[in-house]
Amino acid sequence: MNPFALHGFSFLFFYIGLGVVTLVALRYWFRISEPAPSDMPRFNDPYLIAYLRGGEEEAIRVTTISLADRGLLVFEGDQLKRASNDRDLAQRDIERAVLQAFAKPASGSAALTDKGARRACEAYKKALIKTGLMAGPAVYSKRLVSVGVAAVILMGTAGYKVQLALSQGRHNVGFLIMLALLFAAILIGVWRMRRTGAGDAAVADMKQLFKRLKDRAKTLKSGGQTNELAMLLGVFGLTALSASAFPMIDRIYPTPRADSGSSCSSSSSCSSSCGGGCGGGGCGG
Repeated sequence: MNPFALHGFSFLFFYIGLGVVTLVALRYWFRISEPAPSDMPRFNDPYLIAYLRGGEEEAIRVTTISLADRGLLVFEGDQLKRASNDRDLAQRDIERAVLQAFAKPASGSAALTDKGARRACEAYKKALIKTGLMAGPAVYSKRLVSVGVAAVILMGTAGYKVQLALSQGRHNVGFLIMLALLFAAILIGVWRMRRTGAGDAAVADMKQLFKRLKDRAKTLKSGGQTNELAMLLGVFGLTALSASAFPMIDRIYPTPRADSGSSCSSSSSCSSSCGGGCGGGGCGG
């Protein structure tokens, strides 16, 4: 059956399906065309893992929590400050940079915008790009070809259908155009993904490797007695620990509470609104 003979919601459903399949295929192509390098780095640095998983702000968050757990950062009211001028216990550049960010009392988020802390993350970025776990200029250039093919498929399909609808005197193609623009934005996001296919695989492997550590997260004790807290946060993020067991996390990085009820209500309202507005079956041309 010719999909361009479909009208209204029938064509929209086809186009959404085409878009989803194209995006999944594109991600799969990245996964197999960006394989793991032969010289994989040693993942014994929790901040390197945090950077690979969530970027420089995540690495700084994990570093701040780890330093506070070890007593190198202490609370002064609701703010953090360096416990002393002696930084001998800080083993890595990012730790020393974060400690320097709290030379004077400041809010927990102060280190996220600190130039020294961000500069300390550059070494992680260069190492991960060099080993092929993060995308660099060469990877982004290589991705342009496959993303361009996906764009031709999605934009070309939508463009041809719009042209066909207009030639037949149908002008209700607004929803199709919006879908095409949405897929275009998603394609740009996929192209700009920080991690390569090998990086995604490395993160997935580490989560599997440290699954037992996550399962016993409730048994971890504060006080910096081991490196397990930092590794847990590096691999899984701050949500891997309960706020009741480690209240300092919420003190340093307060978590906003979302109203799920209102969100569902809004979603339902939007759904009925869209359904009513597109009545007549002509949104797809």
